[in-house]
Amino acid sequence: MHSLVIAVCLHKTGDEFGYIFCKINKYRRLNPSFSMSDGDAAIFNGAHSVWQDIVRLTCYPHVKMKVLGRINTVEDEDLRAEIICDIHTIQLCSSREMFLDAIECFRAHYTD
Repeated sequence: MHSLVIAVCLHKTGDEFGYIFCKINKYRRLNPSFSMSDGDAAIFNGAHSVWQDIVRLTCYPHVKMKVLGRINTVEDEDLRAEIICDIHTIQLCSSREMFLDAIECFRAHYTD
């Protein structure tokens, strides 16, 4: 089962998110392995204050947005398209091991 929580935060701090996650944990006794968000450190810090072993993940749309914002430094259009395609393919990995292997191959392929 997946839980969905909607919260309104005034300052979007790790303490605020920690309070929210602590209250959720009090009633649901969750033990999540991952915290997926837009990359905001406050969300992860709040989750980590409740679940110390949690791993931080950034959702793919936010990763893609960041990549597209930086990929223009690559002058070769074909190379840019290849990198974007490879990143899109990597995010389809169905296991952590497969993902880590794909990242290793990606780095080896694009490292000068």
